[in-house]
Amino acid sequence: MKVDLKQGAKIHYHSKGMMVKRILWMIVKITLFRFSFRTWFGYRCFLLRLFGAKIGKGVRIYSNTDIVFPWNLEIGDHTIIAGDTLIYTWGYIKIGSDVNISHKVQICAASHDYTDPLFRVIFNPVVIEDQVWICTQAFVGPGVVVKEGALLGACCVLMKDAEAWTIYAGNPARKVNERILVKKSKI
Repeated sequence: MKVDLKQGAKIHYHSKGMMVKRILWMIVKITLFRFSFRTWFGYRCFLLRLFGAKIGKGVRIYSNTDIVFPWNLEIGDHTIIAGDTLIYTWGYIKIGSDVNISHKVQICAASHDYTDPLFRVIFNPVVIEDQVWICTQAFVGPGVVVKEGALLGACCVLMKDAEAWTIYAGNPARKVNERILVKKSKI
């Protein structure tokens, strides 16, 4: 048996109506979203909501964040998604409140079935619970749950669930410590 990408490319994952929605989102993303002023967080959230995203209050998403399908995205309150981040929402992605997603992070809710000769896409939702910090250039794979308060270090590759209030580092991600918050000073 051989991989047959020619036949696999003929598989359609979306209806014609969904294709029109995708094209409209790409036009809005490339023009109105991407070229908005840096501090226009509410405006970008408004555009995402127009396309079906569920977004809480006080969310800050930067203009060069790439969100593939907003209708598969849910974000809690006061979450920050920094620039050059890829939110690959072929599958559903739920991000909690008070989450910090740093620059160049990739969160991916789909992959390919490597045992299928047609290389079909598999959709696996990703859940990122409240108070998580995902550091720069980290990767969160399909089907992963990042539990409350977890911290993924820079360039970390997480392909399995992360425990609550735990620090992970490396490729593959390994538990390196507990995350303990310490009160420092008043703002």
